Amino acid sequence: PKTTPSPLLTNQMPSHIPRKIQSKHSIQQGGKKNRGSKSQHLHDSQSHNEFASQFENDSLDSMLTKVLEYKSNDNLKQALKMAKFAHAKHPDSEDAVDMLTELLYETNQMDRCINQLRRAVEKFPNTGAQKYLMLAEMETSHDSLARYRKAIQIMIHDLHQMQREQQEANGGSSLNEEQVTIMEPMQSAIAEAFCSIADLYMTDLSQEEDAEQNCIAALEEAQKFTPNSSHVLQTLASCRISQQKFDDARQIMSQMLQSSPDFVDTPDQFKMISGQILMELNMMNEACAIFQSMRREGDMTTEIGYLSGVAEKLNKNYLKALKLFNKILPDAHGKFRSTVKAEIMDCKKLGGEKVKKEWAAHEAELKKQEEQEERMDAMED
Repeated sequence: PKTTPSPLLTNQMPSHIPRKIQSKHSIQQGGKKNRGSKSQHLHDSQSHNEFASQFENDSLDSMLTKVLEYKSNDNLKQALKMAKFAHAKHPDSEDAVDMLTELLYETNQMDRCINQLRRAVEKFPNTGAQKYLMLAEMETSHDSLARYRKAIQIMIHDLHQMQREQQEANGGSSLNEEQVTIMEPMQSAIAEAFCSIADLYMTDLSQEEDAEQNCIAALEEAQKFTPNSSHVLQTLASCRISQQKFDDARQIMSQMLQSSPDFVDTPDQFKMISGQILMELNMMNEACAIFQSMRREGDMTTEIGYLSGVAEKLNKNYLKALKLFNKILPDAHGKFRSTVKAEIMDCKKLGGEKVKKEWAAHEAELKKQEEQEERMDAMED
């Protein structure tokens, strides 16, 4: 879902913290279609011929399995070629369309992806929620809202059908634990779509007369499907901040961190936004803990490093903040580099003489290590 922190800022939240980690792709309705260049059509034709000799007689399932195999090996170029071939051979297959649009999106071919999605909506209007969810992410305002609502309608229909099939398999009795587990991914997807609608009413549609009521209504629907999921609780906390119910928001975020079983597995973007919300609520220890865990789990990006530094600075851990800001400084450019430098100066000022001395000792130790490494390199040469 397009979850963002609340649009409101508290006094503890620096205005330069990015409010949205990843922007959506805005598209104009009724604009010119991107028909592609002659070279692109020639390339597609060559790709088709390349696969025709090898996979001409394969089933669709076999072709899509091959696409997934290429993807699992991070070979998106070959995966896309195979997806195009599968779609050309099976133009009436919604599975082939879904795979192709997904690969177009992942390879950043947005115009072609959008055109393909819109054709799919015309061809398969009442089945397959994925195309509506993808378009909802790339469109804005009421267009996005309509896509989410259609996706939810399809997913709820599919969920009810799954429940009926499982009950029939049980001879009409209640679902067992294993069958309930089978339903959970669909329930989560429905809840996240409702969260995205709530988010729209806090962003694109925030000036609508009934925005607050519609936001709350969407969240109430989301809670019917996955009441304790991280996405639902985070969006609910953002809503409470928008209503200036900060104590309620703190309680909800605490519940998310302590009780949501899926938080550990959420994407980095979601965790970064959670950290921003926690800073907004002056829950600095919790925000620092999230960013610290992200630094341990993988390579530290400039975004993670910057937000980590801000959180540590606001938590008055000025030396730790200085180390984080200096670590990302070589990779910061333009206005962002100026912002990082300003943070470094601010940390030194706020930390006083104690932090200045500690930082000087840290720099001296770093210089000593560099000199030792240079001597080792010279000895090896």
